[in-house]
Amino acid sequence: MEVSPKGLPWFFDLSSRKQERMDSAMCEANAYLRQGEEEVLFMESVDIIEPYADGLKLVDIFGRQKFIRAKVADMTLLDHRVYLEYLPAPEK
Repeated sequence: MEVSPKGLPWFFDLSSRKQERMDSAMCEANAYLRQGEEEVLFMESVDIIEPYADGLKLVDIFGRQKFIRAKVADMTLLDHRVYLEYLPAPEK
């Protein structure tokens, strides 16, 4: 196992987090929006999914961000796919 200059494995060395991400295998996923039986590609190369009360913020490997009123329905990580479903509109 490769270690950091501090003698720690890369995944423990928080000061080299950027290096850790560059050294690890690519593990981003594509996000698909389910519309009935159809799956529509919403965003490619998703690296970060942040949950919020009214939806999700997705960030890709290039730093581009999108917000969607949806929830994660399910994931198939071996296929690098995240499936989203729209959240119902808030009642007024």
